[in-house]
Amino acid sequence: MASPSPSPTSISAARTSSCRDINGESDPSWTSRCSDGLPLHKRGQTMTGSEVMQQTVNGVVDGSTFALLGASYSLITSVTKRFHVAYVATYLGAVYAAIWSEDHLPLPHIGDIAFGLVVAALMGVLIEAYIYRRIAARAARRGGDPLIPVFIASLGLTIVAQNVVSWVWNTQPLSFNLITNKGYSLGDVRYTKLQVLAVLLYWLILLALWAFLKWTKQGSRVTGVQVNPQMAQVVGINTKRIFILVFAIGSVLAGLLGMFESSTVAAQPSMGFNAMFYGFVVAFVAGMERGPLRIAVVGLIVGLIQSLSALWLPLQYAPAVVFSILLVYLILLPTDFRRYFTRRTTATIT
Repeated sequence: MASPSPSPTSISAARTSSCRDINGESDPSWTSRCSDGLPLHKRGQTMTGSEVMQQTVNGVVDGSTFALLGASYSLITSVTKRFHVAYVATYLGAVYAAIWSEDHLPLPHIGDIAFGLVVAALMGVLIEAYIYRRIAARAARRGGDPLIPVFIASLGLTIVAQNVVSWVWNTQPLSFNLITNKGYSLGDVRYTKLQVLAVLLYWLILLALWAFLKWTKQGSRVTGVQVNPQMAQVVGINTKRIFILVFAIGSVLAGLLGMFESSTVAAQPSMGFNAMFYGFVVAFVAGMERGPLRIAVVGLIVGLIQSLSALWLPLQYAPAVVFSILLVYLILLPTDFRRYFTRRTTATIT
């Protein structure tokens, strides 16, 4: 059975806090330093090397999460040109499908995980095939732009998904644990088995996604549709199938990320919006049509900046740091500095 858990404050709430012991319980030696949520210099305490190292480790974990969020969101958005807010619905749906499977189906734990991921893939495919595609076709027949109608439909789907989850499971946070977590420490730096698994798995997936797009025939078709869908159709690529493929892949990755969040903090009906926000920011700053490795590097940098900012700013301002990065990027976008930076980084792996 899925058990109730404390309500999280954000996607990175449990990871960015260094005020807990290695098993996730309150640590008196750290509570005196962190219980007020203020940065160290505001408490009149000296910043230590272990604090910097702890926040760096947290930043790598968060940055790896942002990397996969950005890559999965970009894969869908850059290929299909859909503003896919319902990414939240697949993120949420996978977790609660796994919880339902755990409670009602005679499956092993890995089977519950697989069930949730299959549900996420089906949700993404059905959303594209039976909702987005029809809305886009209707807009095209009328000579309009499908962007806004698809966005509104996507937002509506997300609200419906959240309300269905609230109706079936109530709003009480639940836990779904991917693995039995265990805490470790290296000196004063704390980390968990789940964090290690997340970092390793996310980067393996990112490398696999990069290799798929670069070295496989189907990946080349995806790239072709991304670059020029009209020309892709001319040379015989079925763009509808490619759209289905990227929705399936992106939705599975969204579901996996949702399961890691539910294992780290909790599953609740409101989960997913923060994840989509981070994914959008990372993908936008990196470049929506860039390769997954470039997006991953940007995600890692954003995670490190957000985590290290907690040394000077209260933790609740972490999302503001990410939004500030987006704001600065938008300000610099049309300037010569942006063009110079683009020219200087043409050798970056994509």
